[in-house]
Amino acid sequence: MAHVTKMTLYWFSIYFMLCNFPTYGLTYSTVYEIVGHSIALKCPELDQDSVVSTAMWSKDTELVAIKAANDKWIIPLNNSRAKIEENNAQSIQLVIENLEMKDTAIYKCELFYADQTGSNKNNVTSTTKLIVQDKPEKPGQPIIKEIGSRNVTAWWSASGNDMNSAIISYKLYIKHCTDTEQVKSWEVGPDIFEKTALDLSPYTCYKAFVVAENAVGPSDPSLESDEFVTLEEDSVDYQLVMDSPSEAPYNLHSANQTSTEIYLAWEAPPSGTLNGVLTGYLIKYGLNKNNLTSVNITDPLATSYVLKNLKPNSMYTVSIMAQNSRGTSPEVDTSIQTKPGPPSKPRITHINNNSEKSFNVNWEPPREINGKLERYNLEWTHTTTNEKRSRYITGHIMYDSMSALVQDLEPYTKYNLRVAAVSDGGEGEFSDEFPAFTDVAAPSSPLNFNMTALGSSSLYLSWSPPAKFYKSIDGYIIKGWDHRGKIIEDVIDLTKTKDISGNGASYTQHTLRNLATNARYNLRIAAVTGSIFSKVNYTGDFTEAKSVTLGTYNDVGSAVIRDYSKANEAIDAAEGSFHPGFIVAIVLGVLILVTLAALLVGYRFYNCRRLYQAAYLYLAVPSNSQPTAQTIITVEEHSEEKQYPDIGVADFISHVEHMHMDSDIGFSQEFDEINRTSYSDKYPCESSNINDNRSKNRYINIVAYDHSRVVLKTELSRIRQSDYINANYVDGYKKHKAYIATQGPLPQTFPDFWRMIWEQNSSVIVMITNLMEKGRRKCDQYWPNDGAETYGHLHVKLVNTIPRAHYTVRIFTLKNLKVKKRHSMKGGQERTVFHFHYTEWPDHGVPDYSLPVLTFVQKSAAQRGPDHGPIVVHCSAGVGRTGTYILIDSMIAQIEDRKSINIPGFTQLIRRQRNFLVQTEDQYIFIHELLVEYLLGNGSTEVKEEALSDYLILLDQPVSNQVLPAITSSTLLDRQYQLITDYTPNELDQSAALKPVNLGKNRVGSLLPVNLKRVLLSARPGVEGSDYINATYLQGYKKSSEFIVTQHPTDDTTEDFWRMVWDKNSPVIVVISPIDEIEYKEFWPSKGSSIEIDSGNFRLAMKDEPIVDEEQGFVTTEFILDSIQYDYTLLTRIILVKNWPQGYTTDLHKIFNVISAAQSYVNSLECGPLVVVDRFGSVEAGTFCALWTLRDQIISEKCADFYQVCKLYHFKRPGIIGTKENYLFLHQVLAAYCQHFQDDPVPNSSSPRHHHISLHHGSTRSKNGTLPRANANNGNNVHNSNTLPRSSAQMGRSYSGDSMSGPIIDSPKLETNI
Repeated sequence: MAHVTKMTLYWFSIYFMLCNFPTYGLTYSTVYEIVGHSIALKCPELDQDSVVSTAMWSKDTELVAIKAANDKWIIPLNNSRAKIEENNAQSIQLVIENLEMKDTAIYKCELFYADQTGSNKNNVTSTTKLIVQDKPEKPGQPIIKEIGSRNVTAWWSASGNDMNSAIISYKLYIKHCTDTEQVKSWEVGPDIFEKTALDLSPYTCYKAFVVAENAVGPSDPSLESDEFVTLEEDSVDYQLVMDSPSEAPYNLHSANQTSTEIYLAWEAPPSGTLNGVLTGYLIKYGLNKNNLTSVNITDPLATSYVLKNLKPNSMYTVSIMAQNSRGTSPEVDTSIQTKPGPPSKPRITHINNNSEKSFNVNWEPPREINGKLERYNLEWTHTTTNEKRSRYITGHIMYDSMSALVQDLEPYTKYNLRVAAVSDGGEGEFSDEFPAFTDVAAPSSPLNFNMTALGSSSLYLSWSPPAKFYKSIDGYIIKGWDHRGKIIEDVIDLTKTKDISGNGASYTQHTLRNLATNARYNLRIAAVTGSIFSKVNYTGDFTEAKSVTLGTYNDVGSAVIRDYSKANEAIDAAEGSFHPGFIVAIVLGVLILVTLAALLVGYRFYNCRRLYQAAYLYLAVPSNSQPTAQTIITVEEHSEEKQYPDIGVADFISHVEHMHMDSDIGFSQEFDEINRTSYSDKYPCESSNINDNRSKNRYINIVAYDHSRVVLKTELSRIRQSDYINANYVDGYKKHKAYIATQGPLPQTFPDFWRMIWEQNSSVIVMITNLMEKGRRKCDQYWPNDGAETYGHLHVKLVNTIPRAHYTVRIFTLKNLKVKKRHSMKGGQERTVFHFHYTEWPDHGVPDYSLPVLTFVQKSAAQRGPDHGPIVVHCSAGVGRTGTYILIDSMIAQIEDRKSINIPGFTQLIRRQRNFLVQTEDQYIFIHELLVEYLLGNGSTEVKEEALSDYLILLDQPVSNQVLPAITSSTLLDRQYQLITDYTPNELDQSAALKPVNLGKNRVGSLLPVNLKRVLLSARPGVEGSDYINATYLQGYKKSSEFIVTQHPTDDTTEDFWRMVWDKNSPVIVVISPIDEIEYKEFWPSKGSSIEIDSGNFRLAMKDEPIVDEEQGFVTTEFILDSIQYDYTLLTRIILVKNWPQGYTTDLHKIFNVISAAQSYVNSLECGPLVVVDRFGSVEAGTFCALWTLRDQIISEKCADFYQVCKLYHFKRPGIIGTKENYLFLHQVLAAYCQHFQDDPVPNSSSPRHHHISLHHGSTRSKNGTLPRANANNGNNVHNSNTLPRSSAQMGRSYSGDSMSGPIIDSPKLETNI
């Protein structure tokens, strides 16, 4: 053993020696354990007296562990999962962790021991068989042997290794090829390797796999079989009835669409629902569900299709069904709208009004608009030079016939015309070319004119043809005179004697016979061309006069006739002969005098016209503190008035379009003609110029004609009482003295004004001015601001003030203190007077929008009863705006009576009764535009409450019962929506929003404010665009700027938003945007925090925790805006609305819940505008404001004007109305609201029936709703109840309002229809 290496085991030698020890007590056992577990194998136990000298564990023939002489256990490195646990020498066990299949073996423990004396040495052995088990190996890949329609047979090979645990069973699994969650299974015994699966679906794709299972668990799945498809039902012995596909295709949508095509896409139904072979699809589509077109697609793999030849801008219903040989699946449908497309081509019908340089072209509009018609493109081509010119026709273009003036043309020229319509879908096809000719023009003067005497009584004339003529020379005119002044004239008619060429150009000589002898003749000649469109002849320029003498003529002592002008006027000259130079001097002198006279007349005419049109030529009567104003003296040319024919309503709109052409040239010419023939000094006005009366005239040049002035009654006891007031009777349509036109009363004329109201029995006063305009006094307040006042012997009491968006109605009682009650007849002592005050009509100008004025005129005129006196109308001077009102109301009456209009003729009529009525050209145009609105709206667009349900049905019917003859075959809804959204703003209208510095402040480019109604922020010095925010004022029912509609603030515009709330004193902010964390974030601070706004000028903080109303679907939070520099605070509230209005489709009337909540915070008219926020300041916000306004109107008047509200909204913020369906939705919601309260037996505070009061006041004109009794206020310098000071309950932030209204006095007895 000399060469034994230290610390090295020699297993064989030791084992051999140990094996020679005697053995006894051998034991044997078998244990089972699962892969991955641990197990402890025990050695035999010895008694306490035994001493173990050596111990070892072996696995089969491999040594696992051995206890060395130093009592240390040695375990080879390859047995790292094995360890020895020893409890004294009597208990030793081998622990194997994380068992593996290779650990299966026979393990033997051998102990060598002796007793305490060491005399007896023995060994003992314990043998344990360890069997490690695992899940079986996966079976073989199944093979499909037989396939039926509802069954299949599969075979597979057994699992290759049961992993020491016998196979219990096999399971066959069948799953769909596409829907892996649909799996069926069948179980068989451990010795069966084939199975027929039943209850499958016909003609369906499947896969199969097999799993073996033992006591440990199931094996991994086998490899899947190849895909297989079950047969159709007819292919097997099962004679069951095969179904059509049980499910429809899904995810049907439009992948894209054009104006005439829709690209459909879909996904096939699940294969398990086909119930047979998918043979294709059936598509149905159409504009009407009752008239659908079918398309059969035979390709079962198709998942898309293009529908072609569709109608542009149309909503199609599209459905699709899957098909097999037995039928079709259920359908799935959707609605898809094609894009707007180009219109069809118009048709030119005729040419008229042909002149030498222009003509009118007339055409029919396209039969198919295919979108929103925007304009026409009219093109004309010179057929000789091929020069093309064109112009766009815009404005009112939705009529059955269109016309346009084409001018600046060449005479006697053929043009080819064509016209194309342009919609929002593009420009359509041009019409067929239509030939048009201009008329001929007058020829130039003949050339080389000479005369030769032929004997003593004939003259031979010769000339060359004019250098320029059109078509032909149809004749000549020879004119002249002899020395006695006798006129010589001869007409040569060549229409029957033309030469072969047919143009008369070769006729160049003529003989005048039978002339007086011994005379001197002065002659000249002009060529004539006849019109090709009429009997008019165009005479060209005459040649210079030539002289010739027949016989013997001595001019000494004779009267010489001179031709100083082409008028052939004879002028007697002095006796004797004249030198030619002297004659020339006389001629030149006369020409100079004529020129100076023309300039003088032109200057006088210019001054005359300025007197009519210049706003600043009102001359106020001087007061004691004013210098005497210079008197204006105007000298005007008197001329006869032109007679204007009536225009039928069917032609009026096209007439207005024609007048608008070429920068309103038609209006300018017509109004100039009226001014020229209407002169103020034609009729005497001596009463106005009496010294005592001059102070009663507001303007010294606006006086009352004597023949039509209102003469006040005088009392015999008051000799010095004046009968003068600056007022004139004005006739209406078929009604003598229908109106009184007067100036705005002066303080010294208040008693006279109310005397006139009493004496004329007038029940309506129409005021069309504000007290102050542009810093100038325009009228004095002649009514009591509060309670009552006495003017002379008339007691005037303010009973009620009813505010409207654009005007205010005041109700007075008028009592004559000199009429004793016992002597008074009905109404003799006290009367009711209605005061209609339009507050948005500038002096010498016109309102921004005509629809509110139309409503004002109709409602005020309708209030006059049949037994009442004239309507008293006044503005400041009582001429411009006053005449406009009178003309509008009179023309409406003429339309109702005769279906015709005559604005210029009626203007001439009323100007004979008071000077300057309808003062400016803008006012004259405004009358035309307003009457167009009246015709388009069928007179009135208001809908009565009780007719709302029926009106919903009428909206889907063709337009009927029009004041204007039918101009479209579309439904009433289509027609109204088209008129409402007809306005398209240009870049100038939205120039502020389109500035480069402001573009980034707009979320979308399609929702921008127009300049006229955009909200202006306080500009920051030197910061361009700091006054801009994408926000628009909208009118409500009681205020013209009741709402501000704006987009959801971005990170860059949040500060601007709160600056706006602060500047405009807004008490409520309604947020309809869907709040999220990315795009539409909260723009307010949370509780306990604050943000500084406007460079720290004020601070915004939440006042209280939000109040959540889950039932109503909104959250209300109060905020404080606190000025840092000054001592005032603004309280505002945010009402955050969820899913509005989409969340109320089942109970439409509940849409008003959030409106009622917001209104509860806006309890006075002096509050600032309510701010409504949605994503883009678009349809949701517009719907909110419109419903608020319409509900207020239905409560107060029992009627609603959807058309006017929406059209004005579109004018102010184009795009806010949305689609036609959005417009219809307003009708549906308000109808549901009214129906809800009709069904409710107990009216509540928001019920229309609760508010409305109806006591009809007689009138010969139709009524347009009623005027409520409810108290309201529209005062000046009143404090906002939402503005809170730091130290008191109220503070002095004022909000500008109507400067003329006062506190309200309720009169429960007074009710009226307005």
